[in-house]
Amino acid sequence: MANKEEEMEVEESEVMPIQQREYHDHGTAIPHQEQVLNKAGKFVFQTGLETDLVHFLQFGHRGKLYTAEYHRIKLQDAECVTELIKKGSGKQAVKIIKQFCERNLAYKQEYPIFALAICCRSSDLDTKREAYDSLPSVCRIPTHLFRFIKNCQEINNQIDKTSGWGRAHRQAINDWYIRHGAEERTLCRLASHLTKYGKRSGWTHRSVLRRAHIKVNKNYPRLNVKKNNPALKYLIMLGTKGKKFADDDAFTIAEQKKEDYGSSALAKVKSFIDRVEEARKSQNAGQVRQLILKHKLTREHISNRFLNDKEVWKALIRHMPMTAMIRNLGKMSKLGCFEEHDSFEENLVLDKLKDTELISKANVHPITFQIALNQYKTGKSRERTLSINRKSRTALTWTVSQGVVEALEKGFIVACRRYTPTKKNILLSVEVGRSLEDTLPIYVRGMQSLQTLDAAMTMIKIMKQIEPSCEVIVFTKSGLALPVDSSQCHDDIYEILQESSATDGSLAFKYALENRKYHYDAFIVLTNSEWSSSENVHPSDAFKIYCDAVGTSRQNKPKLVVCNMVSSKVTIGDPKDCRTLTINGFDLHVPRVINDFIGADE
Repeated sequence: MANKEEEMEVEESEVMPIQQREYHDHGTAIPHQEQVLNKAGKFVFQTGLETDLVHFLQFGHRGKLYTAEYHRIKLQDAECVTELIKKGSGKQAVKIIKQFCERNLAYKQEYPIFALAICCRSSDLDTKREAYDSLPSVCRIPTHLFRFIKNCQEINNQIDKTSGWGRAHRQAINDWYIRHGAEERTLCRLASHLTKYGKRSGWTHRSVLRRAHIKVNKNYPRLNVKKNNPALKYLIMLGTKGKKFADDDAFTIAEQKKEDYGSSALAKVKSFIDRVEEARKSQNAGQVRQLILKHKLTREHISNRFLNDKEVWKALIRHMPMTAMIRNLGKMSKLGCFEEHDSFEENLVLDKLKDTELISKANVHPITFQIALNQYKTGKSRERTLSINRKSRTALTWTVSQGVVEALEKGFIVACRRYTPTKKNILLSVEVGRSLEDTLPIYVRGMQSLQTLDAAMTMIKIMKQIEPSCEVIVFTKSGLALPVDSSQCHDDIYEILQESSATDGSLAFKYALENRKYHYDAFIVLTNSEWSSSENVHPSDAFKIYCDAVGTSRQNKPKLVVCNMVSSKVTIGDPKDCRTLTINGFDLHVPRVINDFIGADE
């Protein structure tokens, strides 16, 4: 890995200063390129469309454009899937979709789900069969399944205005539920699904089961499920008609009278369902606490009346998922769960927040830790306006535990290890300051609770953790470059960021050329607004000039990542350049998107 001291030697005659180069005026469009005017009256590239399935599964678009903010996917966005089916490559498309999900390559699960729905709605029988067979691999939890059903319905409404619940569709949904009957472990998982997941994407288990016409009184050799499966039959009746009907059914009563009922899967499943019902109807906090501890019940299984009870929360902590625990640290502090120093609950939470294995298994993002840390340190939650009656919800306040703060900081470092270092020389350019006319904080698109300054701070910390050869430069409104190094504390870096201002998207490339730094493998530009260049040099031209300057002495040209945390429609990077990635907005997946792009083989 090259160090900064080992910069490539380039003859002075080979590199022409950027001021002497021929470039396109930022105020005029580049010939033969698709560009539009931005709000500052400068020309920028309009993000184009490419028929590339892999890009769609990654970004939700056909080009190298990642949009953090939620956007409704349309059939036009996934024309690549339709084209592959028309060319007779539908089965290959399904295999790629399945591989993306099995290897966890997709940043957002809704993109592979939508692509699979298109294949299932196809008139090509081989593609449809392959797609429905891949449903369990793509839709692993009810949330995914319900989204898939909604996507199929929306696609059908656009194609032939039918409901979409044909025989093949019903059979696939039937198999998704029936396959849980293969083992006792999967039966318990189905019981948890039925009690934990409520309404998602406009669908519930009851509505899905009734539309699919689930059949349990038959053999499923392909799924390794036999006809006589009392536990599975009970769970399907529970999901379709409710607990009272399932308990009072003659079949259930007859099974309970058998001698081996106590050791059967039905007994274990029914016992869990009974305890969940008991916890939801209970009026006694102590009883609820015992049920949580004994049967590992989750927050979704508990009545809202006990969600302000300290002892109930202490019980929930024992088996609470990592992300849920991080999200509720303020609530637990408010209730006094950590007020007893060195208590079992406090030590358990602190250990889990720093546990490498748990963080990796739960797939917790570093940004999740940073957002929780920023919020927890303030000692209060943000006020939220309810959409129903437009009333403000009272902010939650709590006493800050220094132990929790330190654990979150260590957890952030541990979570950064999920990214593989690219071993590349990177220049991270930050231009996210507020202008003089901005009086309110600027929030990123995609995460309304995160300000652009905090997002930039988080990216700096992540890059410093995983990339030893990453140089960070903050540009001021006057174009002054302020370096940031790892020895500076959080407050010092934040003070530097407040001096930043988004004025010229080409500053990073000018800085590299003027200081003869030709060792950079990649540029990352963070900004919060559209640019208005004072020297009228288009940023894409400045990047190409830098690439040309090092092209004769390097095998691989540099890459460019443009992350505009506020804009959502335009980019200064050339969308047709395979070495340029555009990110509009900011969310949990942005560090991984950048890491994958820069680290990818040429």
